[in-house]
Amino acid sequence: MKIGETYKCSYDGCKSTSIVPLFCDKCQKHFCIEHRHINDCAPLDLAAVAEAREKILAPIQQFNAAKASVDYELDRSLENAKKKVKNRETANKVQLMRVKNKATGLKSIPVIDRVYFNIHYPTSVTSKVVPVFISKMWSIGKAIDAIAEELKIPNNNNQAVSQKLRLFRTDDGHILTSVMSEKVEELLNTQVIIDGQSLKLEYVLDECQSLNVM
Repeated sequence: MKIGETYKCSYDGCKSTSIVPLFCDKCQKHFCIEHRHINDCAPLDLAAVAEAREKILAPIQQFNAAKASVDYELDRSLENAKKKVKNRETANKVQLMRVKNKATGLKSIPVIDRVYFNIHYPTSVTSKVVPVFISKMWSIGKAIDAIAEELKIPNNNNQAVSQKLRLFRTDDGHILTSVMSEKVEELLNTQVIIDGQSLKLEYVLDECQSLNVM
């Protein structure tokens, strides 16, 4: 093999290339890993092709299923650990590391100012949970606006309507604050919230101070 030489998969319609040759013993053509057992040397009917493809994809599907199960068990273990005071600090540190790895937000926020949260969507929208980072220098009002934009959900906080978006703690259902000018950093300093915590964004009346989000 020549240095820099690449091999294009011979399977019809496949554009995959490789620097490692995988030649068929029968026709001496190169096929990628996905198609190395599905080639034109021995034409297969549709059922045989589907069966062969399933064998190739099975390990990937098994891995994804196992990962989802592990993530679920870890999330449940973290929530249980938080209920015990002596384990709460460690559990929160573990959750913060996990949230940081997946969080999305404005790239313009300096890393030193970023704080991370697992945000639960409003109940009326979906049950999804998305890791998000915001700036600790922002007001809660600006943080809610940024999170709503990141989650792509309607936000009428600047309009004269009855339903407003507010942030609540998921562990006890308490609203973070009803004062939208209060700084995120102030809530962190008073431990109303902690970095990496799970919060819920919800549509409520202005006068609501708590919410059943358990």
